[in-house]
Amino acid sequence: MDFSWLNESELKREEEGKLVIFAPAGTDFFCNNGTVSEEGITPESLHNAPYYYTEIEGDFVLTVKVSHDFKDIYDSSSLMVMEDLDNWAKSCFEKTDFGTHAAVSVVTKQGYSDDANGSNISGNTAWLKICRVKNSFAFHYSEDGIHYFMTRFFNLSGKKTVKVGLLAQAPQGNGGNRIYEDLHIEKKEYPLRRMKYPEFFYFKRSRTVRLLFSLPVDISYNSREQQRSVLPRNKKQEWTIQYEIDFVVRDFCCGF
Repeated sequence: MDFSWLNESELKREEEGKLVIFAPAGTDFFCNNGTVSEEGITPESLHNAPYYYTEIEGDFVLTVKVSHDFKDIYDSSSLMVMEDLDNWAKSCFEKTDFGTHAAVSVVTKQGYSDDANGSNISGNTAWLKICRVKNSFAFHYSEDGIHYFMTRFFNLSGKKTVKVGLLAQAPQGNGGNRIYEDLHIEKKEYPLRRMKYPEFFYFKRSRTVRLLFSLPVDISYNSREQQRSVLPRNKKQEWTIQYEIDFVVRDFCCGF
């Protein structure tokens, strides 16, 4: 895949599969729009952090091992998926304002960013993953590169082709190297399951599911048992179902 720069910075290839990107001082991706914190601080809106990206159409999974020295608050080795400067999301292995190392995420829609601290991670190394299925995305993190846990599930506006890649930030510190190893990007096709009547589908209240059918169906709902049963009108024909995206991302992406 071909990679390009937004806010080009120094890039070193120290050994096979290892990239080092320098994050200059005062660099970040964040859209604040005037929000003031409890301490009276207004975070600055910036789009100046080095972003080394490729463009991908459709579903994909990106994984990479990240590390850095955690010298200053909000220093981070990050991944980012972007439609444009007003619609993007980043998954960060970051030094928080509590002094911890954590999986932090930011989702920006229509020029407004949120900010969510996730699980604390011991040590200076972690694995990050981005998964896309249709218009839904999920961030995951791992401490061993084997067992992944979800950081964030979200949607963007739905562009078929997005930018995805490595982000190096140092919003408040003096800057430093951000290390990325074993970068892997894989295209994935969304799986469909084919079933025949008279199978029923029961969904617990804790999981919302949207069904997309190839044939007209009759749907009955039993509120007491919290179930949906779906019966095709023509019992002899096959039909196709497709799980709702948020359900698929949780089960489908974690298995990669």
